[in-house]
Amino acid sequence: MKNIVIVLIVVVIFAMAFFAWPIYKANELAKKISNSFSTALNTKPTIIINNTTIITGTTKTAELATCMKSIYQVTQYSTTQYKITRTVEIFGQATVKAGCDLSKVFEIIFDDKGIIIRIANPKILSVELGNISFRSGGVPYFWPNNANIARTAALKQFQEEARASAIKSNIFDEAKRNFDDLIKEKNLMLGKPFSIQWVNNDTKPN
Repeated sequence: MKNIVIVLIVVVIFAMAFFAWPIYKANELAKKISNSFSTALNTKPTIIINNTTIITGTTKTAELATCMKSIYQVTQYSTTQYKITRTVEIFGQATVKAGCDLSKVFEIIFDDKGIIIRIANPKILSVELGNISFRSGGVPYFWPNNANIARTAALKQFQEEARASAIKSNIFDEAKRNFDDLIKEKNLMLGKPFSIQWVNNDTKPN
């Protein structure tokens, strides 16, 4: 009887070790992947293994720009000064940056389907103005000293139209491809196969 008990204990120990070993290996891999992201991107995604959070994400980099487009834009803005309405044309370059808000969803999930990077969809992060010129009636236009509000509104319209042009040029699709390329080029997943699940920016983390 004693021998049977000993055998049963040994079997249980081996069984526990057999099932615990894959979990241990996954945990070790999770730590290494977390460190690789921290080193390369100054951020750590939340890592989930079998529905259990192993590492809670932290980020010092709130936004990760993965695509930048230079947009040449011509905007027409109507303004009224001294009861005279005129159309001002705004010419110039705008640099539009798109990427991921890492303060939203940014998780790496290990489950029976493999490894999934779950991250919020790209969005426009900034629209930076370059050299800008103004014309009206075919000649250079100089804003009156009391037209600061109108000038600010004109530049805001210019930025919004540059933003819309960048979106029409599929900047979000490029941002997604560049994120995938970034992960592979820097080997952030340490050679492990993975897929990316893009979610809405208002999606809550698991």
